[in-house]
Amino acid sequence: FFWPVFSWCAPMAEPLYCVCRGPEDERPMVQCDSCEEWFHCECLNMSVEEAERLDTFECSRCHVGKEKVPGKGTRKSQRKTQQKLDEQRRREEEEEE
Repeated sequence: FFWPVFSWCAPMAEPLYCVCRGPEDERPMVQCDSCEEWFHCECLNMSVEEAERLDTFECSRCHVGKEKVPGKGTRKSQRKTQQKLDEQRRREEEEEE
């Protein structure tokens, strides 16, 4: 007897992010203020220090062909980005101990 496999009963795959389409891992990430997609700083050739100094971030896909809309989602994504960077820093400090 054969049971059909439906997508709703299959295990959920790990979400993929960034231009590399990789999972969330130990690498620091920044969030686009427009599309709210997450990007590894490493994949953007951005240092953690540069990411911490960002007031806003817009990925290249969102930036192409449009003007920046000031304030769109910036506080939410800044807070999430800072939380991710803080988590990364804590993990690094724990590893050093």
